[in-house]
Amino acid sequence: MNDLGNLNICITGANGFIGKALVKEIGRRARSIKVLTRKHKVDFPDYIKVVVGDLLDEDFSPADFLSNCHVLIHCAGEKNKEELMHATHVDGTARLVNGVLVEAQRTGRVIHWVQLSSCGAYGPPVGGSITTDRFVDENSPLRPASIYEKTKAASDLLLINACQNEAMSWTILRPSNVIGEGIQGCPIMRLINTIRTGRFFFLGKPGAVTTYVHVADVVRALLLLAIDDRVKSQIYNISSDCNLEVLVAKIAQILRLPNPRIRLPAALIRMPLGLIGWFFKRWLYIPKLNALVIRTHYPSVKIQNDLGFEFTLPFPDALERMVMR
Repeated sequence: MNDLGNLNICITGANGFIGKALVKEIGRRARSIKVLTRKHKVDFPDYIKVVVGDLLDEDFSPADFLSNCHVLIHCAGEKNKEELMHATHVDGTARLVNGVLVEAQRTGRVIHWVQLSSCGAYGPPVGGSITTDRFVDENSPLRPASIYEKTKAASDLLLINACQNEAMSWTILRPSNVIGEGIQGCPIMRLINTIRTGRFFFLGKPGAVTTYVHVADVVRALLLLAIDDRVKSQIYNISSDCNLEVLVAKIAQILRLPNPRIRLPAALIRMPLGLIGWFFKRWLYIPKLNALVIRTHYPSVKIQNDLGFEFTLPFPDALERMVMR
């Protein structure tokens, strides 16, 4: 077990939602932090060294960023622009891997790489109904479907393969849907607003599963993976899974609204969304209907058993501040 105060920590994606929370928390425990950012004007404390550079730039060298690095926490990612996902998750990771290997050769020091990945790398349910209970653990096969899922999975495999020569070590954290105060456009906020405006409905039989994790718990997990030698060459999932009915009831309780009662048949999910929208018009908000019936679980048993990890903001209790915004 290492002490954060004795480590030189390098962070990518420090301007992102998770990266900002991570830098803030590390700043309470360590004073040797270096961040890589594409922005020339950044608002970080003076004790943080800022290196301006872009992993998408073929000519960028991460040598200065990685100089004297003990732990690299790779949070850089792209969730919105599909055209940038391969360049960010695959090409950018490859460029960073090459930089780490060069630094390891120069210093003889093994850099520990903590990768922020995603449960999306496992992909959606296949070979059966999405309404069937599905339990995904760290040994489950990767079956990514979307561009985001495929490039995140490729990034993970690229890292694992690069560490075969033992010049660097690795750990991968795969969170489910990360939420927290201040995040924009996330599904949980749309759910809250739909319940607030009385447009929410259930779909199919009870028992759907929501898979969220609060950013504060993701940050705590990343820090554990940065300092504990037991985590090397390991993958950890993290998700505070919650029954949809329980989550909706909690939101309605916080809003002091009646618990939503409308429940429509699951067959609705097979109808074209345009037809559904025309039929219900403005009476009901039409969300991603799969989210109302899916029963995929991402147990966090491994990180809890291996490292004694406990959620400080489990669902649905983590919603209080978000709902009252």
